[in-house]
Amino acid sequence: MLYRIYPSRVLGNANPGFVDNIFASRLVVFAARLVLFSVALVLAFAAAYIIWSIVNWFKLRQWLVRAGPFQVSEASIEALKDEVESWRSEAVALKEQVRTLSRTLEEFRDVLPADRVGTSDEDDS
Repeated sequence: MLYRIYPSRVLGNANPGFVDNIFASRLVVFAARLVLFSVALVLAFAAAYIIWSIVNWFKLRQWLVRAGPFQVSEASIEALKDEVESWRSEAVALKEQVRTLSRTLEEFRDVLPADRVGTSDEDDS
């Protein structure tokens, strides 16, 4: 690829200006083409990354609300916080239920005879 962007000849101008004098050298034309190719490559990767990021945001149901510094919508963050709080309150309620059942089990262990504790219902037949 690099050998193709190196110019074989540079056409001269009958009345060269300042820019014509700068680009009269094949090496300068090659360097300018190389810089333009590098900029195009960087911009292509940046565009691919931006498109990939936006697609991932859409998959996560997060929407952009500003285009300046990219900002994700607050509604999706709030929805996630509400979901976490819901699961946390559910865990606290289940923990309290486990405590209640543990206390009930301890009370029945005191009531049942010692030889009946830990036996299954299959032994009753």
